[in-house]
Amino acid sequence: MSIKERNKQIRDLRARIDNDTISQKELREWLLNAAPGEVERIADPGLRHKSGASHWDSTLWMLKISRPLAYATEDDSWGEFEKLFSIIFRKMIEAEKKK
Repeated sequence: MSIKERNKQIRDLRARIDNDTISQKELREWLLNAAPGEVERIADPGLRHKSGASHWDSTLWMLKISRPLAYATEDDSWGEFEKLFSIIFRKMIEAEKKK
């Protein structure tokens, strides 16, 4: 697959995440099988470059991409974000310790 084709797949994936048209299972598979650079491109929607985007827009995006990797009550709340972040942060620390 060419780089151009893969970039299109990633753009399409981000659109599906944004529009809530991808299952948690499918998104998890994408994230676990993506190359490190692809994970960063999936995770970073570039909202800091978009006029009118709010901090809450970024928080909602982070909730959407984090849900397949950790469990918390899905209610788009700050509490859900804190719980997901703490679980993912623990997993990052555990991975660093294994290096």
